[in-house]
Amino acid sequence: MENYITINASTNLNSGNREVDLSFSHQINLGNITGLYGPSGVGKSSFLKLISGIMSPNKGEICFGNEVWYSSSKKINVLPRDRSVAFVFQDYNLFPNMTIYKNLVYASSKNEVPPFVMKLAGQLGVSDYLYSYPSELSGGQQQRAAILRAFAQESELILMDEPFSSLDDEIAMNLIEIIKTLVQERQLTVIVASHRKDVLMNLADDVVLFKMDGKHCIQKATEAFG
Repeated sequence: MENYITINASTNLNSGNREVDLSFSHQINLGNITGLYGPSGVGKSSFLKLISGIMSPNKGEICFGNEVWYSSSKKINVLPRDRSVAFVFQDYNLFPNMTIYKNLVYASSKNEVPPFVMKLAGQLGVSDYLYSYPSELSGGQQQRAAILRAFAQESELILMDEPFSSLDDEIAMNLIEIIKTLVQERQLTVIVASHRKDVLMNLADDVVLFKMDGKHCIQKATEAFG
């Protein structure tokens, strides 16, 4: 099996008053944590959406290991629900009519919250408001609940779009250690978009650096921010 997510694809992004042509040609290591870093509007969220299938490129190919998820030449476009992907959105995207616990149950393919997720709820400080609704929670609490829901899906790949934006430093650093442990224990692959250098320096193995001109490159996190 190929131990990479391979993305050779291009698309157009409308950002503010300008259009950015995005062209990706990268291999993301499976079993690693990869960061996406760069200013707003350069394609970090689009990169995640292309991999998840929420957004389709104009042309190219996206593979997860040996599985072809998208190919313009072969007319393949696997639906998001059929890709082993969990997505943590910037706006949390929790179901407002469900308690946090019900959100977790809904996310699980087994229709029950996995034991490791209940343990994780305690580690993230979510246990105290499992039976609250999203509207009753602060932004930081909703963000932690959204991260918890992603892990409840038990997907092989977790995509996280600015998951640390509403968290204070202490909680963020605690979450970094939790994610690193889960990646090792459960053989996960995580891709994280963040504007925080300190987070990516401590969390990521590799970083894709995005620039305003649409260009990007992959470096080791220690080289990118060292």
